[in-house]
Amino acid sequence: MPKWGPSGGRERNAIRLHALRKSLGDLEGVPGIELGIGHGEFFSMRGPSGSGRTAVLRLVAGFETATSGTASGSRI
Repeated sequence: MPKWGPSGGRERNAIRLHALRKSLGDLEGVPGIELGIGHGEFFSMRGPSGSGRTAVLRLVAGFETATSGTASGSRI
């Protein structure tokens, strides 16, 4: 599950991914993502089939556990 910041304080980013990686054996599905999405910002991901878009969303939502790195931010 992602670790969210204190609900009382307003963080710089609504969502922050730091060196977020997901590997399955020798296959690296998510290769160390760095990303910050600010409060009120819109964000989209694009890429070819199999590029890891769904894996990133599952990591952010807490449905999957990252191999390394962190997902943090405000509760939304």
